[in-house]
Amino acid sequence: MNDPRTTARTAREQLAQGLNMLQTPGLPPDFLSAAEPIARAMGALMQAERSDGSVAGIRPQAEVALASLREALGKLQAIPSGHPTAEQAMGTIAGSLGLVHGLSRLEAAPVPQATQGSMAGPSIQETMAVASPGAFAPQAFQPPAQPQFQPPPQAQFQPPPQAQFQPPPQAQFQPPPQAQFQPPAQPQFQPPAQPFQPPAHAMAPPPAGPAGGPAGGGVFSPSKAPSGAAEGDAPPGAIEASLGAHSPSNFYKTLNGNDIVEHGGIFVSTYAIPRLEQQLLLRVHLPGGYHFDCTAIVRWTREQRDNPDAPPGFGAQMVGVTAEQRQLIMRYVRNREPMFYDDF
Repeated sequence: MNDPRTTARTAREQLAQGLNMLQTPGLPPDFLSAAEPIARAMGALMQAERSDGSVAGIRPQAEVALASLREALGKLQAIPSGHPTAEQAMGTIAGSLGLVHGLSRLEAAPVPQATQGSMAGPSIQETMAVASPGAFAPQAFQPPAQPQFQPPPQAQFQPPPQAQFQPPPQAQFQPPPQAQFQPPAQPQFQPPAQPFQPPAHAMAPPPAGPAGGPAGGGVFSPSKAPSGAAEGDAPPGAIEASLGAHSPSNFYKTLNGNDIVEHGGIFVSTYAIPRLEQQLLLRVHLPGGYHFDCTAIVRWTREQRDNPDAPPGFGAQMVGVTAEQRQLIMRYVRNREPMFYDDF
């Protein structure tokens, strides 16, 4: 073995390298838990360097450093990590552990033992050799060779290979392709050059009932109001929907077909949203001062919180629409494209 003080310095320098590696940016902070026992081992090795090199000056400090390094490696091995810098630091500290272990096993050199009979008088054989010249040739005294202390070979500490954790492949969620809805271009509502003229039979007042009012829902011009109501007043309990060139209320159609009455309905913009499947009475106001009354069933609703960019309201399917009312609806949707509602 080299000079024990030189070995102590080599071990301390290796520990300094390992400690610097554990302070590398990016390593988990748990690795710094081994810094305190490593520093304690380095202090003990420094004391060994400054000693006189004797076994009494080296061995106690080496035992302190050995216990501290075992504590540090125990902490490092308990931290699961596959970081290459951490593995290299552990290997460096393990190499220093081998040197320190050798220092802790130092023993004092044995004192040569005097050969048996050297302090006594000459033996009979020696006397006979002297008596017989040439029978005994003096030999230079060679003390027995002292075996050079060789510390037991220390297996280089190899930290157990850390299996690199590979998370199971996660299937990348691919949402089903959604057909991007592109609402058809809304033609700028252009009122007809001629004032709206409903068909001749639509202009005629509806047949009078027994009380003089209209028999069932019908088409009304501004001059034709139901009996018992003021001019333009909606029937009691009716919800009014005013449709214009840019009104939030509008007719709508669905994927089932383009027929507004059979496969669509009317969207009424309002904050007073009824419940689904509720049956109610609607009065629909159209450009030109025309309006009609019909029964409707609420099929869908839209709250303000559901879509802040769209007006709240409800979509209703019109039932019992007469031929005159259908003609007024078709005349309106020819000038303004109806909304689209995906009912699936």
